[in-house]
Amino acid sequence: MDSVAGAPAHKPAVEVSWLDALAFCKVLSRLAGLQECCSPDGEGSMLCDW
Repeated sequence: MDSVAGAPAHKPAVEVSWLDALAFCKVLSRLAGLQECCSPDGEGSMLCDW
């Protein structure tokens, strides 16, 4: 995998907000044909269907 924004490959992401991480995971789920399991509840919390 190539590095993103100058970060070395195979290193953990740092300084990523929870909402940005969730958005990234939702895109990966869609690309893999999977159903999303979390969504914002409109009040700052997440609803998870696990």
